[in-house]
Amino acid sequence: MDADVPYHSSAFADIILRSSDDVHFYGIGQLLCLVSPVFMDMLALNRGPAAEENESKCNLPIVPLEEHSETLYLLLDSLLPRTEEPKLTSFSLLWKVGKAVKKYFMDVVEGKLKNRLLTSELISSELFGIYAVATDLEWELVASEAARRTLDIPLESLAFVDQLHGITGLGFYRFLEYRL
Repeated sequence: MDADVPYHSSAFADIILRSSDDVHFYGIGQLLCLVSPVFMDMLALNRGPAAEENESKCNLPIVPLEEHSETLYLLLDSLLPRTEEPKLTSFSLLWKVGKAVKKYFMDVVEGKLKNRLLTSELISSELFGIYAVATDLEWELVASEAARRTLDIPLESLAFVDQLHGITGLGFYRFLEYRL
C-alpha cells in the first residue's frame, strides 16, 4: 500500500477501521453506513454512551475488523469515485473481498466487483479459480461466463485443475452442465 492512499489519514475521516494485521484505515462513517447496514450498526455502537470506553486514536473511534489489510484496501477502494478502478490481480484476494462484501451486505461493492471481474484480464487467465470464486459467492453470471470460456479446454484435463477440487459437487455438476 502506498503512503499517499486516502486511508492513512483524511480531513474527512470520522472513523478508523483496523485490519487484522493492525493497519489503520481512516474512513468516512456516513459513506460506510450508506453502503452497508452492518457498518451502520457497528458505527452506531461506537457513538453511543459506551463509546468513551472504546479504543480511539486522534479522537476517532477505532473499529477492529477480521479482514487483512490487503482485503480491506480493495474493499474500501471500491467505494471511492474513480475514473479508473484498481486492477484485479488475484482470484484469492478477490475471493476474500467477495466474502467481506457479503458479510457486510455491501451490494453496491459486490456489483462493482462482478462488473470489474467480467472485464478484467483475471477472468481470462484464471478461469477455474474465477469459476470456483463465483460459485462459492453465488455470482451466477460470472460463473457461467468463466465456464463458457473453458469450452476449448478438453474435459480430460479437468482432473488436474486444483481450483475445481475446492468447489462442491453441485458446483462441479453445474460446471459440467455449462460445458455440455
